[in-house]
Amino acid sequence: MKKHLSKKRVVLAAIVVVALGIASGVAYAYWTSTGTGSVGSATAGTGVSFTATLSGSAPTGLVPGGSDQAIDVKVTNPATFPQTLSGLTVSVKNGDGSAWILVPGCSATDFSITQPTVVAAPILAGGNVVISGAKIHMVNDLVNNQNACKGASVPLYFSAS
Repeated sequence: MKKHLSKKRVVLAAIVVVALGIASGVAYAYWTSTGTGSVGSATAGTGVSFTATLSGSAPTGLVPGGSDQAIDVKVTNPATFPQTLSGLTVSVKNGDGSAWILVPGCSATDFSITQPTVVAAPILAGGNVVISGAKIHMVNDLVNNQNACKGASVPLYFSAS
């Protein structure tokens, strides 16, 4: 016997075929999806400290009330990547940055430093730049005797950032 398909059965069969097609497409998309997530993390590096040294001759002949003497500073970038120099401070301190007192009667307060102007600029890896503009002079203390500073070797401390 030959079965006749009714319109309802044809529509129902078409709906089932479309539904199966959609379902298989969703399953296909699910199985081929790559998704997102985190496998690990990157770590940003840190800066490497600049080195700063006196460039040229050290100031000599400092006397109370004497004239300003220039201090030029060579700043070097020892890193393997460029870094930006944005500031330089010159001060009378020991090499480790601690306060300097030669003997009672002669200390860092007997000297005045004019700070250099630094315009932020990159220094290439292994490169350097000489910063001029810093000056030192000995303050003329009208109240206290400054004989203890005669012949003193005044340490200059540089801080580059």
